[in-house]
Amino acid sequence: MTPLITENLDLKFEDNIAYMSVSGQVTKESLHAGYEWFGEVAEANEDFNICVDMAKADFPDLSAVADQFRNISNVLRVAPTAEKCAILSDSVFVRNSAKVEGAVIPGLDLQTFKLDQAEPADKWLKGEPLLEQTVETLAAEPEGDDQTEASAGGAWDSLNLAKVDY
Repeated sequence: MTPLITENLDLKFEDNIAYMSVSGQVTKESLHAGYEWFGEVAEANEDFNICVDMAKADFPDLSAVADQFRNISNVLRVAPTAEKCAILSDSVFVRNSAKVEGAVIPGLDLQTFKLDQAEPADKWLKGEPLLEQTVETLAAEPEGDDQTEASAGGAWDSLNLAKVDY
């Protein structure tokens, strides 16, 4: 499949994954070309997955991000043979909107990832395990009370609480 590159929309197809990068306001002409491109991918591939990359820094405000995400959700609807979709974004709004959109598109398994999680997203789309630890390495780990029991204060001390991103 020939890649489609426009001013703010890049589409390429590799390893049975359609990669879409949105880097700003997409014109109606580019969006229409994107719909046609996805139609061709769907015709040529019985099943495939989609990876969408959308950074909030490429948009002037939340309204522009929301408008472009609506365009992306329309693209997801015209790709009926897509099985999985990974949304990569640094915008909590985009990731949460994607979860809602994914819930109403029949047959599409949608997961969201932060921008710096491209590798886990790619592994998930390819059906590869996200954890590198294998059964052999688990069996090789030493057993002992120090790994299974925590002191009264130790369990709370070892928690790594993530910062909430708005």
